[in-house]
Amino acid sequence: MGEKTPMVMVVLLLTWLLCPALLWAGDFFQCDVFEGHGAVMLLIDADSGAIVDANQAAALFYGYSRDQLRQLRIQQINSLSDEEVRVERQLAAQEKRHYFLFRHRLADGRIADVEVYSWPIRRSDRTLLFSIVHDVSTRDLALKQLSRSEARLRLAEQVAGQGYWEFDLQRGVYHLSQGAGKLIGLEQEELPFRDFLSLVLAEDRAALEAARQSVLDGEPSYDVRFRLRRPDGQRVYLRSHGRYDARNNSLFGVIVDVGESTRALQALQQQKSRFARTVLVIMLAQLGVIALLVVLWRRRKQAEQRAQHLALHDSLTGLPNRALFADRVEQALVAAQRNRERVALLFIDLDRFKPVNDQFGHGVGDLLLKQVASRIRACVRESDTAARIGGDEFVVMLPQLHQSDDAQRVAGNIRQALARPFAVAGHALEISASIGIALYPDHGDRQIVLSQRADQAMYQAKQQGRDQVCLYQPVDAPPA
Repeated sequence: MGEKTPMVMVVLLLTWLLCPALLWAGDFFQCDVFEGHGAVMLLIDADSGAIVDANQAAALFYGYSRDQLRQLRIQQINSLSDEEVRVERQLAAQEKRHYFLFRHRLADGRIADVEVYSWPIRRSDRTLLFSIVHDVSTRDLALKQLSRSEARLRLAEQVAGQGYWEFDLQRGVYHLSQGAGKLIGLEQEELPFRDFLSLVLAEDRAALEAARQSVLDGEPSYDVRFRLRRPDGQRVYLRSHGRYDARNNSLFGVIVDVGESTRALQALQQQKSRFARTVLVIMLAQLGVIALLVVLWRRRKQAEQRAQHLALHDSLTGLPNRALFADRVEQALVAAQRNRERVALLFIDLDRFKPVNDQFGHGVGDLLLKQVASRIRACVRESDTAARIGGDEFVVMLPQLHQSDDAQRVAGNIRQALARPFAVAGHALEISASIGIALYPDHGDRQIVLSQRADQAMYQAKQQGRDQVCLYQPVDAPPA
């Protein structure tokens, strides 16, 4: 408004200076200043409000012809009531304004906000008001739009939790928007502001200063997070994005409250940590279950192996039992037939074992049998099989033999090993062994036949006085 007041006064001054004679003569409306000026001009009867004259600009503005305007009264154009006009005149006087704010109705029905500058002129016996009318609708609309934009900006800052700032590097002054001021806890009257960095926590200050220096050194922008203690003592988490304006030698940008997101992130991290711990507990529990299952599986496997071992081995000595021995003999005979080799079966019966049981008990007898098994095992090869088939009876199978003497040599070693005294439970025990030998294929090609003939040879050894080794010979054959 203030920009148009001098212009109106200039128009009035020119009118008075250029057309004084016409004004006093009553021919003002014929003056070129009135007729051809671009400003809307009206001559109004001060008493009745009748429009005495109007220039061409007025006709164009109101949408009437000049003759039509001369037929109207100003009250028909001014949409304000008489009371509203009176109040506006009082306000203009109180505010020392040189204009009135009216609302004029145009020919098409639209309402225009106008500023009316009036000057009294005497013509003949009546007083006229020389009025210059300025349409301020566009200006008011722009001001309203600007006001709405500012309000929306403030609302956007409030909703987004952000604000705008500018730092004058030469003066060292911060200019903050209302939103930015609220973020750091400053009232509007405390702005502009100088000592911003003093509010930043000491441990974050260096990062913020380094970020600002980076744009002064040529980086296009910076983005940094920091913590700030407001004047009321509250700590806030902020994020600043800034640029350098070389033309104004200033930094400018936005500042955003990231406290909510920071707290949400911290809560999420805590939740993740709790979830990780829960998962770890579950995994450990699962591992515990798996470990338990593994232990149970191993125990079951061991039990199965023990059961299988017990099914095929003598429980006292650990040697193969009759079933496992028979299976291995069958396999050895098949291989011997294929490879044209000999297989020997040795039947061993302990001499004087029953008196040990009778004198010292079965416990000592069992311990003695264990030592017997150990000595027999020490006399044979890894590929040989020594077994206990019951009581004090043992058998040995020697596969892959090339000479019958090999079997007799092994049998002799066993006899000598068992003839040595045994130390059992504090007792020195002496026993011996009678051993019978049968050879494949010399004495038979089936296991049952070889077993019978080895057993017969063992009885021959006993008949010869015990502690003997005998190779099977038919009953009617001469002794070897």
